[in-house]
Amino acid sequence: MSQVNLTTTVQNDETTSAYHGEVVESNNTDLPSGDSDDENDINDFYNRSHELETSYDLNGCMKDLDAAIDVFKYLEACSSQLPEWHQRKIVLSTARLLIKRYKELHHEEDINSAISLYTKALTYQPSSEYRVYVLQCLADAYLFWFGVTRNAEALNSSAQRYEEALRLVSGVETKATLLNNFAALLKYKYYRLGLGFEDDIEKSINLCKESLSILPPNHELRLTVLENLSGIYRSKFEMHHHEDDVNAAIELLAYECNSMSSSTSSKVNLLENLATTLTFKYEHLGHMEDLNAAASHYEELLSLSTEKTRAFALSKLAHIYSLQFKESGLIEVANTTSRYYNQALMFEFHIVRRAKILSQFGSFLKEKYYKFSFEDDMKEAKKQYTEALSILSPDHECKVDIIIDFASLFRSKFSMFGHEDDINQAIELIENECRTTHVRAHRLKLLETLASTLVHKCVKLGHTKDLNAAIIHCNEALLLSTNRTKAFPLCELAHIYSIQFKKSGHAEDANMAVKYYNEALQFESHSVRRANLLKELSSFLKEKYYKLGFKEDMEAVKELYKEALSILHPDHKWKINIINDFIDLYRSDFEMFGHEEDINNAITLLEKERHSVNLSNIEKINLLMSLTSCLYDKYKQLNHVEDLSAAIDLHKEVIQLVPQDGTFQTSCLSVYARRLEERYFELGNEKDLHTAIEIQREIISLPVNSLLEQHDLCAYAFTLQRRYLRWSHEEDLQAAIEILEKTLLKTPPGSQTNNLRTDILGKLAAFLSQRSRLLESEEDLNSAIKYREEALSLQPVHIMKRVDSLQGLATTMFARYSQFRTHENDLKDAINSTTEALSLLPPYHRGRKRTLNTLALCYWYQYEQLGNETDISLAIQYQKEAIEIVNGFSQNENGATIFNLAQFKIHWFLRTGNRECINEIISLFEQLPLTNMNIITTFGCMQVWAAFSDKYQHPSALTAYKLAINLLPLLTAPIFTLASRQRFLAIAGDGFIADAALCSLRQKSFKDAVEVLEAGRSVIWSQASKHPDTGNLVLVAPDLDAQLKVYSLEIEKASKSLIESDDIPMKNFIQSSQNVPHLRHLHNNWLKTLEKIRQISEYEDFLKPLTFSKLKSTITKGAIVLLNITTSSCDAIIMSPEINDAIHLPIPDVDHALVFSKVKLLKYALNPTEQSGPAEISKAQGSLMTLELTRHGKMRDRQSLTSVIHGILKWMWSTIVYPIIQTLNLKKSKRPPRLWWCPTGPLTFLPLHAAGIYKSTSNTPSECTSDYCISSYTSTITALTQERGVESKSASQFKFLGIADTKKLLQTANELGIIQQYIPEQYFTELGTSGNPPASMKEVSSHLPDASIVHFACHGKQVPGKPFQSGLLLDDEKYMRISDIMQLSIPNASFAFLSACETASGDEDLPDESLHIGASLIQVGFRSVVGTMWQVFFSH
Repeated sequence: MSQVNLTTTVQNDETTSAYHGEVVESNNTDLPSGDSDDENDINDFYNRSHELETSYDLNGCMKDLDAAIDVFKYLEACSSQLPEWHQRKIVLSTARLLIKRYKELHHEEDINSAISLYTKALTYQPSSEYRVYVLQCLADAYLFWFGVTRNAEALNSSAQRYEEALRLVSGVETKATLLNNFAALLKYKYYRLGLGFEDDIEKSINLCKESLSILPPNHELRLTVLENLSGIYRSKFEMHHHEDDVNAAIELLAYECNSMSSSTSSKVNLLENLATTLTFKYEHLGHMEDLNAAASHYEELLSLSTEKTRAFALSKLAHIYSLQFKESGLIEVANTTSRYYNQALMFEFHIVRRAKILSQFGSFLKEKYYKFSFEDDMKEAKKQYTEALSILSPDHECKVDIIIDFASLFRSKFSMFGHEDDINQAIELIENECRTTHVRAHRLKLLETLASTLVHKCVKLGHTKDLNAAIIHCNEALLLSTNRTKAFPLCELAHIYSIQFKKSGHAEDANMAVKYYNEALQFESHSVRRANLLKELSSFLKEKYYKLGFKEDMEAVKELYKEALSILHPDHKWKINIINDFIDLYRSDFEMFGHEEDINNAITLLEKERHSVNLSNIEKINLLMSLTSCLYDKYKQLNHVEDLSAAIDLHKEVIQLVPQDGTFQTSCLSVYARRLEERYFELGNEKDLHTAIEIQREIISLPVNSLLEQHDLCAYAFTLQRRYLRWSHEEDLQAAIEILEKTLLKTPPGSQTNNLRTDILGKLAAFLSQRSRLLESEEDLNSAIKYREEALSLQPVHIMKRVDSLQGLATTMFARYSQFRTHENDLKDAINSTTEALSLLPPYHRGRKRTLNTLALCYWYQYEQLGNETDISLAIQYQKEAIEIVNGFSQNENGATIFNLAQFKIHWFLRTGNRECINEIISLFEQLPLTNMNIITTFGCMQVWAAFSDKYQHPSALTAYKLAINLLPLLTAPIFTLASRQRFLAIAGDGFIADAALCSLRQKSFKDAVEVLEAGRSVIWSQASKHPDTGNLVLVAPDLDAQLKVYSLEIEKASKSLIESDDIPMKNFIQSSQNVPHLRHLHNNWLKTLEKIRQISEYEDFLKPLTFSKLKSTITKGAIVLLNITTSSCDAIIMSPEINDAIHLPIPDVDHALVFSKVKLLKYALNPTEQSGPAEISKAQGSLMTLELTRHGKMRDRQSLTSVIHGILKWMWSTIVYPIIQTLNLKKSKRPPRLWWCPTGPLTFLPLHAAGIYKSTSNTPSECTSDYCISSYTSTITALTQERGVESKSASQFKFLGIADTKKLLQTANELGIIQQYIPEQYFTELGTSGNPPASMKEVSSHLPDASIVHFACHGKQVPGKPFQSGLLLDDEKYMRISDIMQLSIPNASFAFLSACETASGDEDLPDESLHIGASLIQVGFRSVVGTMWQVFFSH
């Protein structure tokens, strides 16, 4: 054997003589010896290999380990000449050294060779003990092979070797060791492979228990088994998140501790393990009692420690207090932590252990600095890290971890303050260590940390070179990685390219990120880590979708989430996080596309998970919060109030679970308050509003940290602003603005506050914009724009935040331009901001609709300003895109968009004259989703549609008119104040009903003309009372009949409080339309009940406007003449029992303007104190006569006034009345028939009953209306049918009430005296006359409810513009106004005579609504009323 050359070569290697420190004993196996001639030479080889291995262990020089392996390989090559026991020893030693090298270099050939050698060793047949030993070694080798192949079969092979060894083993101690090792293997297998291997973890527990059962009570091996078993329970807890598992570990260790004497070393080890497990439980579940228990055990450990072990106990106590500091943030706890670390260092002199304590102390000081920013802590932390590094040898394995932790100190400081020098120091530390470290595992860790630090720097500072450097380091890390470790650098590369994609928006970067994520998934089989990787990829694909708009990305995200959930144990702690992300995805899809299926999927998933028994309290809270958010989203989109109520009920449950510590509690209470407030505005339950306000006040009083306090103040301001929107109380808006301004001062810019500051700036700008509209203040808009611009500067990266800021800025600039036109660049800047916002949104994002609408409006205004056809073309283009965007969403979002486009098209048509546009415009109107649009908006759309189509004679005009008229009952429902209804009809009804009737007449549809006039007049009176005549409904559907009557009564009661509210400023009209949530709720229920009734056979038209045939059937006596007046024509529609259909009689040369001038002239002639000027009167008089006016504009004498009156009466007779009498073929008669006049517009102010020729000539005999008919007036035909259907009152119910103002009008006593001659005394009551009670408000109000006939002889007054303030002046100088009369109930009312001025004159702004005193008496029950149309002088 030529051993000499090999020995010489080894000895000449310089590295073999580099011994440092004490010699470590060889790991050679204790094998039986035998005889050999070359015994001494072989032992020399063994010794030489041992020396080389020891040198490697001390110095980490790989050449020493390579040389040791070469020695045994040489011996193995020559082993055939050696005895078998030498062969066994050589094979086993070679395999062991190969595994040792594999651990360092991860060369696959080393582990394969080791497995082959161990398998060869099994071919030898010595004792069973030998075979058991080899089987253990082979099992370990297979375990390492799994690290290379990631093949579960390697772990199965390892388990099989343990099972075979257990069948052979005989000794108790050896068997216990095997059982324990086998258990450790199965734990590792379960930890690596996760789901599907639950049997392995249970088997590992049983193996440990079996090992413990065969060991004597005080055997030293028990401690090892107990530590292994507690570790298994912890692993099981990490996977399943069952608290019972970690509790089992704690109970096991505590039991063993209590059974041991306090002086044993085992007791000390068990205490340490028990405290560690309790700390582990705290870190996972956050129970402070566990941390306190751990501290107690470490203190006991400290009491048992010697001087050599005291440092360990002190350092552990320091760690416990550092965790308490993270929880509490108290400086006292921080000081205690520092004290324990300093004491530990006083007792620790072992280099490695001291370095570890120094590093831990530095890490704690880093946390303290992060909390308080004390510069001394930063200096002290640097000192600790520096000392730790200085005492370790350059190649020590601990050094890398300390350097990485040291670098994180500078990285944390950089995160706080953004100083580039700090992050550069971190990078320099890691780079310097990289240059000197050649150990593969250490270098890999350094490269990965260096890459992540460079990425962090790039994210903060935006330097692309840092990303490029990070890519280089990641690629080098990949070269050093084994299959087991490749996932991390691949994931980091994916992260880098995802950042590049966010910056560039390039699809290539996105594709590279996805590629690396998918490659990382190929190398990650551990269920938990793989689930986390799937989660990261899902998050990136969502970002990619938002940027590029590929729908397949969102579908891929759903599949990734499903896989992540499928591979995690049902109770794993991470599962809830993935579920939350999945829920966010569903919510995002629902927000973007409006598909109810998405939000229902989210709700179903959360409902399933909420019943999991293993959720921690905080997990349950978060899950319930997500569920409430989903229900709220559904409510906001679909307007199902039951979803809002369900969310509120769940919120109550959340509040019961939330710790009462003033942190999370406040945010939960804040959301709860907002939800209650919202339900109040839906259902009107005042308890909800009061509770919401009380909660907001309570929140503000809670002791919380500043950020939470600012959030709560924002929420309170938002509540006040919402209340302003409903109730129009300016003080609410002002208070909200002041709160936000103060909150803004408390929220300076900074990394931790920028998100909150952005929200505050956005809300403050929105509130100021509202105040600007209220006060017409440009200064408020200027401030709003300043705040919008700052908000934009704080959100340079986050896409949706930036979109919101851009959109808000554009809207505010557009508002300033449209209101003030003082900044010429506003419109251009608004277009630029909106264009940028549009570029950031993916093609299918719902937010594009709003942005496109704004952009279209901007271009439309620019077109109006400059007249550039390109601008209106762009407005039309963007509006079309907006319609395409919302095609997949809920239809209620389409209305305004389609309407805007129709308006743009109308202006384009007016500019070009291209009649082909007409059909396109009408088509747009026909696409409007009428049932899902706001009522007021819908009515406006119908008005424009009707006017346009009528003007250009499109057949859809009548359809548009009818659709609009059908909305009038909803627009004048009792959910609004009467004054609001009056104002709306004044705004919306200006000749609209008359135009609709004229459209019907043009189309020769006389029936339609009658129906639209009937449905569109006296709308307020038809809605003011909800007391329907239900007829036989009580027999058909008694429940519905009862419901309708209950709701009717409740509506009448609730609406009485609104009757007097007629002084709301016009600019607040839209807000006031939503003022009464309680009434809205009642009215909605009334409507729902009505719809149910209409589903019953023969009740399909219940309470609908009467059709022409039904109206016609009610006319049994006399004729009805409807007079329709428009800006261009006048028409009579005549109905009588003798006529089968209606007769249309055009009245030529009469229009709205002419009639209005006659009305003004007549009023002036009747009352010369009228405010109409002389010029207007002269113009109005026209060719009738020339009035001579004084220079002061007064007529010369009463004779002139009388001639004017006669002239107007003659004009009415010849132009309007006589043609109708001729058409009806009426003759003069002493008993003329009844004729009901139903005029519209200004015709309602003309005395048609008095029309005639009163100054006869020889050629023209005197005649008038009363010669041919008895005239009466009615506001609608339906009113006549209702009056005729009233049953006659019995004599016992008859009571006359006379009311006279004898103080101001002396002759009124005579009026009542004449009447008294015809009425028996027991039925006659007088107020205001001598010897009777005064005609005061109190007396009149108390007597009216019992009256059947009432006679008022007093002053009356019609208040122009405020008809509900009109009234009768009583003795106590108080007016009994219409609003007072409306609150009365007069069940026996029959006839009212109003001997007072202006009791039937009506309001000029709403002539078709009959808003006068006489009509109000009819409304409260009087069948007939006689009133006056103008002022009546006493002499009359």
